[in-house]
Amino acid sequence: MELISGVIGGLKLRRVKWKIMLPFVVLTGMFAVFATQNITSLVSSSLDDKLRSQLVSESQRLSDGFAKQERNHLEVIRAIAFTQGLDEAVAARDSARLAALAAPQVANSRTERVEIFDAAGLRLFGVGTASDGSPMALPGGQAPADWTTVSAAIMGRADALGDKWAQLATSPEGAVLLTAGPIFDDSGTVIGAVAVSTQLRSLLLDARRTGIGEFSAFTTNGDLLASTFDPGDATDENGFFRGRSRGSTGLSGDGTVTGREYAFLNGDLRLRGSVVGGFATAISREGVSTASNSTRLRMSLIFSAITLAVVLIGWAIARSLTFPLGRLVTAARSVSDGDLSARSHVRTGDEIGLLGASFDAMAERLERQHIATIGALASAIDARDPYTAGHSIRVGDLSFELGREMGLAPVSLHHLRVGGLLHDIGKIGIRDTVLLKPGKLNDEERNLIEQHPTIGLRILEWAELPKEVLEIVGGHHERIDGSGYPLGLHGDDLSIFPRITAVADMYDAITTDRPYRRGLSPQEALRTLWREAEGGIIDPEVVGTLRRFARHWEARRPNQPAQTFGWVESLEFLRANGGNVA
Repeated sequence: MELISGVIGGLKLRRVKWKIMLPFVVLTGMFAVFATQNITSLVSSSLDDKLRSQLVSESQRLSDGFAKQERNHLEVIRAIAFTQGLDEAVAARDSARLAALAAPQVANSRTERVEIFDAAGLRLFGVGTASDGSPMALPGGQAPADWTTVSAAIMGRADALGDKWAQLATSPEGAVLLTAGPIFDDSGTVIGAVAVSTQLRSLLLDARRTGIGEFSAFTTNGDLLASTFDPGDATDENGFFRGRSRGSTGLSGDGTVTGREYAFLNGDLRLRGSVVGGFATAISREGVSTASNSTRLRMSLIFSAITLAVVLIGWAIARSLTFPLGRLVTAARSVSDGDLSARSHVRTGDEIGLLGASFDAMAERLERQHIATIGALASAIDARDPYTAGHSIRVGDLSFELGREMGLAPVSLHHLRVGGLLHDIGKIGIRDTVLLKPGKLNDEERNLIEQHPTIGLRILEWAELPKEVLEIVGGHHERIDGSGYPLGLHGDDLSIFPRITAVADMYDAITTDRPYRRGLSPQEALRTLWREAEGGIIDPEVVGTLRRFARHWEARRPNQPAQTFGWVESLEFLRANGGNVA
C-alpha cells in the first residue's frame, strides 16, 4: 500500500477523483494479471497432466495390443504344431502335405504370415498376405540369422514361461512382430519350428484407429522399425519420433512433426517377460495449446470486464464524492475572482455538505458586506452634497439607457449603471470649502477638484469591482482630444464605458440647476454637446444616441428618485455573473 501511495504521490495527480480511483485500478489490474497468469498456468498444468495421462493410457493400450497379438500368434502356433501328421510331414520334408495340413489353420486365424522350418532352419512351407489381401505362397529358403526366436525354438530352448519365443524382427515385407515355437516328433525331439509374424505397421495403425495417438516402434538399440508417422519425417528435431528428450524410458519429451507440436512418451516393449524393443506414443499439443490460449483469452476477457466494472464503480463513487467538491472549488474560485454571489449549493448529509453550507453562508455574508460597503460609499456622497447624490444616480441610469440604445450586452449595461453611480465617489476626499463653494473656483481649487477621479480609484482599490466600472470612475473626465483630466488620455485609450458616462455626466450637469446658475433646456444641452462632439472632445456616436433618446429620458426624469436603488440590482447582477456574462 505504501508503494501504491508513493506511485500516486509521484504522479502528482491534480484531481481527487483519480486519487480515489487509481488504487482500485492498479490493484484490480495487478489482481487480473496475477489471476490470469495463475489460472492459465493451472489450466495448462491440468491440461498437461491430462495429456500425460492420455499418453500413459495410449501407451498401455499399445502394449496390450502387442501382448494380445502375441497371444494370437501362440494360438496359431499351437494349432499348427499339434495338427495330426504335421510332424511326419516335417520329417519327410513334404511341402505339399504341410500346405494341406497348415492352410486351414492359417485361413481360420487370418494370420498375415506363417512359416514352417525344419531342424536346419530351412523353410519347408510359408504363406503370407499379398498387398491386395490374398494369400501368397513363400518360396523356400533359410531363416534369417537375426530371427533368434526361430533358432531358439529349433534348439529346444525354454525359460520360465515355456518354449515359445517372441521378438521384433525385419522381413522382406518390413518390420514384424515374430513369434516362434518348436515342432516335436513322437519321441519329443525338436524336428522343426513354426513362426508366425504380423507387420509392426499394421499393429501400430490398428492402435491409432482406435485411439488418439501416433505410435512408433524401435529396436532395443533405439533404431526406428515402424511408425504411424511418415518415416521420412523423422528428424533430430523430433528425436526421430522419440521426442527431444529421448533416451530414458518413460521420460516424456516434445517434438515437431510436419509443423505440429507433439508430446512424446517412451516405453519398453515387453513380451513374455523380456524387453524385445521400445515404443513411443505421441499426442498433438494443439488441443492443449488451443485450450490454454482459449482459457487465457476467456480469463483476460473476464478480468477485463471485472476491471472495467471496478473502474466504472470507482468512477461513480469518486464522482459522487468529488462532484460536490468540484462545485465547492468552482464557487471558491468565483469568490476569489470577485464574484461574491457564487454559491456551491452543496447539500449532502455528510461532511462535504456541512462544508458546502458553511461556505455558502460565508459567501453570502461577504456579499452582503460588500454591497453594504458600496452602499455606504453612495450614502457618503448623498451626505456630502444632495446635488451630487441625485446627479450620480441620474448619470448611472442615463448611462444604462444609452448603452441599451447602443446595443451593448446586459453585463455592460450594469457596468455603466454602477460606474455612473460611483463616478464621483472621489469627491468624498475633497474638502467642503472647495466641493460646496457656490462661486467660481480658483486654479488651486480646480486642481483639487480634478483629483477626484484619482481619489475615487484609490477609494475603490480594495472593492474588487470590475475593471469597466473602474474605467468609468477614473476616466469620465478624460476627453477624446486629450484635453481631459487627470491623465489626459486620448480617444484610443478610452473604452466605450467612460465615453458613455462622460456624455451622461455632461448632459445631467448642464441641465441641472446649480446655486450659481440655471440649467439649460434639453435642446440647448444637446446643441452644446453636439458642438463638443464636432470639436473632437466627446464621442459623437454617444451624443447622436442621446439626441434620439433625450425626449424619452426627460419624460421619465421627474420620476427618477423611484429608480434610486437600480444600482443595487446592477451590482448584484455583476456579482451573480462574475462581471463577464454577455
